[in-house]
Amino acid sequence: MKRVLVVSAGNACRSQMAEGYLQFYGEGKAQYFSAVLAQGDVHPLAIKVMTEDSIEMTWQVAQPLESFKNAHFDYVIDLHDGQPNDFSELFTSNHIYPLHIPNPSALSEVQPPPIEAFRQVRELIRAHILKFIGKELTGKEEVALP
Repeated sequence: MKRVLVVSAGNACRSQMAEGYLQFYGEGKAQYFSAVLAQGDVHPLAIKVMTEDSIEMTWQVAQPLESFKNAHFDYVIDLHDGQPNDFSELFTSNHIYPLHIPNPSALSEVQPPPIEAFRQVRELIRAHILKFIGKELTGKEEVALP
């Protein structure tokens, strides 16, 4: 079975949101993992906006990148703020997909960011993940929403 790792260097929401969509829409097509630079709790607003979209994330934990050291993945989806990350010293991958997905805090001048910033990021992530599943895991352009 193919292995997909979603990486976000910034916070504990984007990679877990992407993993939630992969688990939901790509069920049975691959094994999915997500990681961040430092372990921590998933942001509560990320859980809330994903629940609005019927994706359960209360079980997720932001796994540290180090926990995947020396592992191999078929795909690594790199969710970054503008400059792709280089994780080649930690793990190997057949394909790397750099996706510019802003951190919710970058979308708002108000800190902490309001829930609307998390909704905007959720919509960007869903669109990219559906295209990824369609193109890479099913051979279609994108997955149709149920």
